[in-house]
Amino acid sequence: MHRKRGAKFIVIEGIDGAGTTTQGQDLAEYLQGKRDRNIPTIFTKEPSRGPVGAIIQLALSGRVTGHVLNGTDGNPPTSDDEHAQSTRLNSRTMALLFAADRIDHVRAEIEPNLAKGFTVISDRYLLSTLAYQGLYHDREWLLSINRFALTPDLTIFLDTDVTIARTRFRSTRWSSDIYEGIAEQKQVRENYHDLMNAQLDAIGPVVRIDSSVARDQVRKMICAIVDRFIETGDLEQDEHVLPLFDPGDA
Repeated sequence: MHRKRGAKFIVIEGIDGAGTTTQGQDLAEYLQGKRDRNIPTIFTKEPSRGPVGAIIQLALSGRVTGHVLNGTDGNPPTSDDEHAQSTRLNSRTMALLFAADRIDHVRAEIEPNLAKGFTVISDRYLLSTLAYQGLYHDREWLLSINRFALTPDLTIFLDTDVTIARTRFRSTRWSSDIYEGIAEQKQVRENYHDLMNAQLDAIGPVVRIDSSVARDQVRKMICAIVDRFIETGDLEQDEHVLPLFDPGDA
């Protein structure tokens, strides 16, 4: 892929309620509004705004379901059989949908904007798949179906306690999705930590910051990290970056 010099692909990650959408939008506005650079920036998200992303959104909320078809008279069952039972799409189907949406997202939105010189900020990306679908599936299989994903230049992981995150998203959402139980979120957070420690080539460099503090504080930390990264490419010495997760901290 050809991209204009200076264009960056930056991802914001975290469990539900960590503030990925808010902070991603804030970062995009900050970069676009900097008078000294005026970095052209777009904000996007996964699931994407594309056709597969729309199906995923409906499936997450339970509005798109599959059917368990039970033949009762020796004939093949059909979807309008009175004995058909609605069920959520199974986890393997969901993982494949996320992979398909990512390919479409990269080809239709991320790569074209990088080629135009835009810095792209994405609310969630491959690391989310590995953390969330990793509840049900082997990491190697998930990496294999996402092998065409573009590697981000930088991923910022917003780390917060599940209890704090849950209070946040329950106060702002009118519905929940299939991954938002307390037990699931705790395991997802652990999965994120394991993945960051693994330092996988497919997800690129990841930094971890504390997002349990006030929104403005988190925003300042993110902007400082991204400013330094864009200017120098340096992350290791940034004062706002927390060390990668140590299981002994849990």
